[in-house]
Amino acid sequence: MSENNLFSLKLTYTFFYAISKLLKTNPKLTFLQDRRFADLSNTLKNVQTEIVNKHNDLRRGVSPPPSNMLKMQWNTTAAANAQNWANKCLFKHSKKEDRRIGTRNCGENLFMSSYPSTWSNAIQSWYDEVHDFVFEVGPKSPQAVIGHFTQIVWYSSFLIGCGVAYCPKQSLKYLYVCQYCPAGNIVGRQHVPYQKGTPCGSCPNHCDNGLCRVQGVERIIQLACDCAEVIKPGDVAPTWLVRYFTTAAGGASQRASGGRSATEDLGSPTRTKQTLHPALKTNTMALLPVVLFLTAVLLPSFPTEGKDPSFTALITTQTQVQREIVNKHNELRKSVSPPASNMLKMEWSREVTANAQKWANKCTLEHSSPNERKTSTKCGENLYMSSDPTAWSDAIQSWFNEHHDFIYGSGPKSAGAIVGHYTQLVWYSSFRVGCGIAYCPNQESLKYYYVCQYCPAGNNVSKKNTPYQQGAPCGSCPGNCDNGLCTNTCEYEDLLSNCDSLKKTAGCEHELLKEKCKATCLCEGKIY
Repeated sequence: MSENNLFSLKLTYTFFYAISKLLKTNPKLTFLQDRRFADLSNTLKNVQTEIVNKHNDLRRGVSPPPSNMLKMQWNTTAAANAQNWANKCLFKHSKKEDRRIGTRNCGENLFMSSYPSTWSNAIQSWYDEVHDFVFEVGPKSPQAVIGHFTQIVWYSSFLIGCGVAYCPKQSLKYLYVCQYCPAGNIVGRQHVPYQKGTPCGSCPNHCDNGLCRVQGVERIIQLACDCAEVIKPGDVAPTWLVRYFTTAAGGASQRASGGRSATEDLGSPTRTKQTLHPALKTNTMALLPVVLFLTAVLLPSFPTEGKDPSFTALITTQTQVQREIVNKHNELRKSVSPPASNMLKMEWSREVTANAQKWANKCTLEHSSPNERKTSTKCGENLYMSSDPTAWSDAIQSWFNEHHDFIYGSGPKSAGAIVGHYTQLVWYSSFRVGCGIAYCPNQESLKYYYVCQYCPAGNNVSKKNTPYQQGAPCGSCPGNCDNGLCTNTCEYEDLLSNCDSLKKTAGCEHELLKEKCKATCLCEGKIY
């Protein structure tokens, strides 16, 4: 039985055609890309230190604080296993026998990108599933993916090894693999990946800056699981995350539809999030018979067609679905920090929806061309893919969560950070949204395809670090305000970046301005 059938896979990816074409045609940029990849090698001591320190920083920073969190350390065997698997470029999880240390089974997180991303960014993307997790409860919603996060902060996983490979035949050319030993995500305990309490409360004599040293590991595991013997880790829910980064070229206005970025998360993890169905996750060999039984009983009940009730409830011809999508966007747009003075209120567009649905129905799992998402203006696009039906609010939230990698006025926190979904979602002048969803049975694992298009398009190259104007909510539209969002919208867009100066010198009667500067000439007093 395919492991993919057990996973809840998510995929989000960002499309920037401009950069992607430059990387293919510009030798200097390709050379820089190769240098960045070489800097990720797990044979480098600074890389090993970065990976271990990032994990330990995140582990000691969990909320509520942990009393029994072990301090992670680098393991050459786990690193060799991770590198061997990465080198296969298979873009799926390894078999459990390929990620063992002695008799110990190990967990696994995957990250994929079309661009070399730092290890810290990859690890942070897994950890960011914390936003969908409630300690002692579990996922905030049935579709929420939290397996990457829980594996990273699983109290007893203290050995880690990672590897990265370049896969030139794939669109996602960079495959990152981290393996964790002993494996986490024990069945029945996913909602409590550690014991809460005073840091090092379970190991007062073996404490290192809030984390327990491994000298007390067996006692700590016994205390945490309240069992008679130390857990012998068995199967783990592997986690699979995919991040796709590229860029798209705009038009005369130099809009990068790479703001139409999409980030993809595959199951626990990918966007990053559980791999096995919650009922099937296990970390102990003692539960293997139970797992096999549950697999036989539960899998036949999983939907095999896209017309199951949970999928039908996502179809965007329904008024309540449209309302959910619009309200979620507006809720996030008004919550940006720093606050926005010129953020337009989004509204549903049937025309945009038709384009989005038409593209979703193609099941190509890649971005549409600019002409296929054009209305009276150019439009941006965000994509989301999953192996299970996910609530629209969760898909939209996953795009918005890229704000953790974004600094207003500066841009991405690092060269490899993906922020295009977020910036398109909060682009001040994008006020019309339309979305569609399709079931793609011929796809191996990512069968549910979500598409949202935004008009006018965001991510203008010259303004990508400031997707809106900072200031008091509605400061730019005092007479046209609705609960912190502006309502004085403009149906047109400028196709040139210097329309203001052209208007002063040539006037709006000039043929060039009539064609290329419609917003400047026809939307005085409105936001565009």
